[in-house]
Amino acid sequence: MPTNKIFIDTETCGLYGMPVLLQYANNSDPVCLYDIWLQPIGETLRLLDHIAASDCVGFNLTFDWFHL
Repeated sequence: MPTNKIFIDTETCGLYGMPVLLQYANNSDPVCLYDIWLQPIGETLRLLDHIAASDCVGFNLTFDWFHL
């Protein structure tokens, strides 16, 4: 059964600051730069639900998952 793999990375204001940018890609799709502060909260929550339901891949996933 194929699974949805999502590659994620967050950019924050400082080490413990709020996330300001989410970079993600579904499977082999192009990378999408998602500006969290410029999007409606409902759209952001739908995206986060989609990420949580997927198999996530990240460089420092503990850091990124904490911020999501």
